[in-house]
Amino acid sequence: MFQKGNFFNRTALFRCSGRLFLMFNLLTLSEALSADIPGKGKHSITPMLGITGNVNSPTPFALSPGADLQIQYLNGDNLRTPLALRYEYRLKKGRALGASFLMNYNPLYLAPAFREKSSGSGMFIGPAVDAQTGSLPGLLFHYSASMNFKLIKFFGSAGLGSYFQKPVEDLTADYSWYKNAPAEFYPFAVAATHQSTRRVLPITAISLGFRLKHLECSWSLHRSLLSPVKPFEYNGVQFDNKLRFRSMGFYLGYRFEF
Repeated sequence: MFQKGNFFNRTALFRCSGRLFLMFNLLTLSEALSADIPGKGKHSITPMLGITGNVNSPTPFALSPGADLQIQYLNGDNLRTPLALRYEYRLKKGRALGASFLMNYNPLYLAPAFREKSSGSGMFIGPAVDAQTGSLPGLLFHYSASMNFKLIKFFGSAGLGSYFQKPVEDLTADYSWYKNAPAEFYPFAVAATHQSTRRVLPITAISLGFRLKHLECSWSLHRSLLSPVKPFEYNGVQFDNKLRFRSMGFYLGYRFEF
């Protein structure tokens, strides 16, 4: 015979187990249904931190409009930690469209020079001035594709965008502050450097990486389509340079989906 206390204990245990089982099934069902809701998980935002080397290639680069005048483009930057904030809209079959706000850095220097003759060395000397502030905010639009391999998702993307340079022109409008240079140096220095920095620098970008749940690691390359410095004209001749901004490095990010 059943004892009364044991019967009620077993009944309560059965009821509790039934409720837990029902709750588990409801949670499982709700997760399955939410996965099928249109728009669920189609959006993502990923803040990223990078370690990159920013190089104007080739560096240094020089142009000489004559035997005694020269302009050099210098970049002393080797290692930076740029930031990015990426938004993506997920399409079908692992495809996505996205846009990224970029914050990079590139200190570019312009160095007009003249040949030093008094000592007989024949070396080029002259001042070096900032071409732009160094900060490079940017905007990038990209298309990406991904594939799953067990717990890891591999992805790649390609895109077009622009960096926005902030020219520094305080010292380039008039080089009278630089003393003891030959007379031909001063008009040449102004022609070669003043208002020569592009404000909009179009770029291409490619990226490859992998994602484990929400944490991702990627390699990225940004390269400008044009030189950061515009061509200049001196004595009726136009001089162009072969500079290209390039930023290559590794990024670590955390992806938020909604």
